[in-house]
Parts: sequence; structure tokens; C-alpha cells
Amino acid sequence: MIHVKGIDWQPIANMPHDRKDGRDMLAWASGRAVVVHWDGETDPPCWCDQGHLSHDPRYWADINPPEA
Repeated sequence: MIHVKGIDWQPIANMPHDRKDGRDMLAWASGRAVVVHWDGETDPPCWCDQGHLSHDPRYWADINPPEA
């Protein structure tokens, strides 16, 4: 059996700086959950959703694997 816990959404303003290292994250943007990563190489730097800009995410959460 796999157990999945609830998503612990946090305000984007409270996100630790170390999460901007290119890892995939969950973000709540444009009224939906998306997988994003921080791209500091773009001008201006931005959150990207499969190569596209993810507009103004309001919340973030780490992606955690399910517990077996």
C-alpha cells in the first residue's frame, strides 16, 4: 500500500533561498498546481513550467515521494 500525505503549501514569499537550485518543485500558479523549477539563467530569472514561464506562483511545496 502507498500512502500519500497532503501537500504542505507555503506562501512563495516564505520559500527558503536554497530551493532556487533548479530542482523540481510544486507551485500554485494561474489557478492550478504545476511542476516548476527556478531558472536563474534567464533575463529576468523566472519559474519555468516545462520550458515556459509560470506566471506569479503564489504558493510552493516540495515534491515528496509516496511512502511505501
